[in-house]
Amino acid sequence: MSAQERRRFPRISSHLPVQLFPRQSSKIIQTLTNDVSVNGLRCVSPVPLPTTSPCLVELLLGTGQEPVYLEASVIWSKPIPNSEQYHLGFSFDATMDVYTSRLSTYLEKASGQLAGSSA
Repeated sequence: MSAQERRRFPRISSHLPVQLFPRQSSKIIQTLTNDVSVNGLRCVSPVPLPTTSPCLVELLLGTGQEPVYLEASVIWSKPIPNSEQYHLGFSFDATMDVYTSRLSTYLEKASGQLAGSSA
């Protein structure tokens, strides 16, 4: 069974601006997402983060919109071959309903646009 088949929620390929605030560091990581779902995201980072590390995620869903703030934990961190960067996988923890709702709405619209463009 592939990782895609094991997912409870589909991931949308999306390059959204994201800021990561690792709880055990004062360093802020600014990057872009690779993909997003209602329960997690994948992004690129110049530094690895330890598995299970808590992190506040600030995600921008669109120009002129307020950011979405999500509590998350690092699920995995893998070096990118021939690079000094890392792919990070995050799982969202308990988050305020208003942010979860905004993220779900964004993903539904993005998913609909993808389905429409492939038809």
